[in-house]
Amino acid sequence: ISGIVVGAGQTSTDNNFGEVLGSSISGLVYCDDNNDGIRQPGEVGLGGVPVRLQGTNDLGQPVDVTINTQPDGSYSFTGLRPGTYSVTETAQPAGKLDGKETAGSTGGNTGVNEVISNIVLGTNQSSTDNNFGEILPAAVTGNVYCDDNNDGIKQAGEVGLGGVPVRLQGTNDLGQAVDVTINTQPDGSYAFTGLRPGTYSVTETAQPAGKLDGKETAGS
Repeated sequence: ISGIVVGAGQTSTDNNFGEVLGSSISGLVYCDDNNDGIRQPGEVGLGGVPVRLQGTNDLGQPVDVTINTQPDGSYSFTGLRPGTYSVTETAQPAGKLDGKETAGSTGGNTGVNEVISNIVLGTNQSSTDNNFGEILPAAVTGNVYCDDNNDGIKQAGEVGLGGVPVRLQGTNDLGQAVDVTINTQPDGSYAFTGLRPGTYSVTETAQPAGKLDGKETAGS
């Protein structure tokens, strides 16, 4: 406080310094077993995942800090000034796919993968439950085989047919089209792994040499 001019016998009063209590943004990275965006008992937190805080505080200063989640999957940015912030999960946990993000107790925007944005903080305010759900990948597997009795059931001794092209097509839960072709293994098995939730079909796209089309069997 500068430029305080006082004359003889004058008292300049109420030259005050206001202080503010810090705010915080916290949440969790966890394995969302049913992919519903709600952390339920038994759904495990994921530690060691980097989460980045970005934004601008009430002084116009940029904020950019990255921390890792605790072993229980929790994270917390504390001592924040009022401002508008976003949190981003900057790396995918090993063996997991991106699930649903959930804006926390003070609101915010989701919809962009791995980002919760427009978290507005005042003074002494805690924005909790800004959560990042992760999901385990799915798989579609099966066999191409010589069905000796043409009953549609693979039995012991019925030989698998290798090198047969099988095509997976469908749409996942993000609305993305999926179209992948692989060949069966020497034992006749095939496996499409690392799939997001979705609705799919599998097609045997070429007839094995010397064989005629038999029965298809829908899986588990």
